[in-house]
Amino acid sequence: MSSKLIACLILFLSSLNSAYSALNSATNSAVNNWLLPSSHFIASKMPMTAVYPRPDNETNSWARHRKAYPNGIAEYRIPIVIQGGAYPFKYEILDAPTGMTIGSTIADKDYGILSWRPSSPSADKNVTIRVSDQERNSILVSWSVSATTAGFIFVDATTPISGDGSIASPLKLFSDLHNNSDTDTQYSGYIVYFRAGTHLLTGPAAKGNLELNANRKPAVWLGYTNEKVVIDYQSSKVLVGNQDDIFIAKLKFINARNDVNNAHFWFFNQNSPQKRMTFFETEFDGISRGLTGRDNPAAITFFNPGQLRYYFSLVACNIKNFSAPLVDAYAIKYGVIENNILLNNNLDASGKYQGILLKSDIQSFSVRRNTSTLSSFSYGAIEILMQSQLFTNSEIEISYNRLIDPLNSTKSTRALVYNWQTANGKNTNPQIYVYRNTILGGITGLKSFPYTVFLENNVVLSAAGLNASTANRSIIKNDNIVEDTRTTIINSNGELIAGGIQYIGTHGHEIISSEANGGNGGNDEITPQTVKWFIQFMSSRHRLTE
Repeated sequence: MSSKLIACLILFLSSLNSAYSALNSATNSAVNNWLLPSSHFIASKMPMTAVYPRPDNETNSWARHRKAYPNGIAEYRIPIVIQGGAYPFKYEILDAPTGMTIGSTIADKDYGILSWRPSSPSADKNVTIRVSDQERNSILVSWSVSATTAGFIFVDATTPISGDGSIASPLKLFSDLHNNSDTDTQYSGYIVYFRAGTHLLTGPAAKGNLELNANRKPAVWLGYTNEKVVIDYQSSKVLVGNQDDIFIAKLKFINARNDVNNAHFWFFNQNSPQKRMTFFETEFDGISRGLTGRDNPAAITFFNPGQLRYYFSLVACNIKNFSAPLVDAYAIKYGVIENNILLNNNLDASGKYQGILLKSDIQSFSVRRNTSTLSSFSYGAIEILMQSQLFTNSEIEISYNRLIDPLNSTKSTRALVYNWQTANGKNTNPQIYVYRNTILGGITGLKSFPYTVFLENNVVLSAAGLNASTANRSIIKNDNIVEDTRTTIINSNGELIAGGIQYIGTHGHEIISSEANGGNGGNDEITPQTVKWFIQFMSSRHRLTE
């Protein structure tokens, strides 16, 4: 072999090695381009915990995430819900049936939502999802799912007569589900698909309300795929007793009873510490406070059972035409309230209510990416109300929320409130983390109580600024943007503009993904396409010839 040929070969191999190194670097960058610069996220306050779904050994065999209806139309659609961590996350499928998909990064459609439409039955298949956060911590979420027609029941209010409950011959009324008895178990452990139309909620005649207790009635209610399903509560509401694995999705609830002391759609009573409660892509429309008492109304209300509940998810729901909270959370450990919308409330004469209420005995809770707009609350779009505790309150984070009060021209009302009512020594210093929110209406602390509130990288527009009272409380502030004139830094949607544009992605609720900034951290990088062109170019230059 000639010396010239050897020199050409050495040059080619060196160029090829450099090209593949660049390609590998670019590929790694493409894999990691969901990671944000360190200035664009807040370090985790709590470790990541999987709230939904939970593993097979904790759940009932009929739990929503463990069954899919195999007709190629009904969508198996569930959220992967993570409490804590450094947000935003990346979701990856490591093991799953063929055809299952997930929105991987925050810029993707169906972010964090797992979808599957099986067309034929199959036995249990393992599913494993890896969720990673901005600090490169990760958690595995694993369970099994079968595609089967067994254990599903269908209800269609428009069918002429009630059938056997199959998709071809559905039931007609709620009374067909409960058979006018609280103790009837005909459909115990079934998943209910409601078909298009309006269904009147009724319970057994003896009580009027529908009770879910001890697995006697179906605890999984789904609206059928791509159909508008409405459930009318004008004559009843749902009472939840000793019932786990509640899963409600793709339904619209209307007309909560207001002829009662406290209005509710769903009431989780004080007699049982329920576990694994999920509301997903559901709408609540039309609820007031009720007639008398009126101290505990909400679309979803929890009372204190004397024990902690575990694993509550309220994800991608909305409430409108309301004068009561979306949720009144009480005695829950590991909860996530995420990506919900509060719209067009009707401020009643008393005005004393909230949008999202964390009432008491709350541990390890994340309230993130919620939006409150076209609504006003005298006690805050979000209120953390430490009432008389049975348990020690622990970490609560309020992050990436957009709380905009267009009726408040003076920016003097409370958009986020932390409050205390009656002490019993259970709370020595609970930690409340409030970061990366956009808030018009102020952050306010009421009454004296020894807790620590960390305020970081928020955008707050309020005539009063950040409430700086230090009476028996510690408020630690870090790099918040506080103004009293809305038009200088944000628009009517709460988006940073003009004088505030420099803070996009680092302050307030807006998240700027690294994909929009040219890769991981916004740096100029060699792309795989550039490396491919480079390899082709070098190969043509150093083609081996004799």
